[in-house]
Amino acid sequence: QQDVRMALMEASALSTRCPYKGIAAYWSAKIGDQVVKNIVWSYPDPISECPKIKGLMSFLNENVDLYIDDQLSERPHTQWAR
Repeated sequence: QQDVRMALMEASALSTRCPYKGIAAYWSAKIGDQVVKNIVWSYPDPISECPKIKGLMSFLNENVDLYIDDQLSERPHTQWAR
């Protein structure tokens, strides 16, 4: 979460379960007047076999601008794109 602007995130009531990782918590991004629901998720308490993912956040990069080393990455075109 240290690399995410958490001031733009709103906790969501949505949660999902993965048999390999555990229970995921979701956040929506609020940018100006626009809210993008459930665009990011994290495993706050992953199952014991996956401790390295604890607290990391995942975004659907189909729907966000992703910069790697200050370079804008191209958005993939998948079924999850909005």
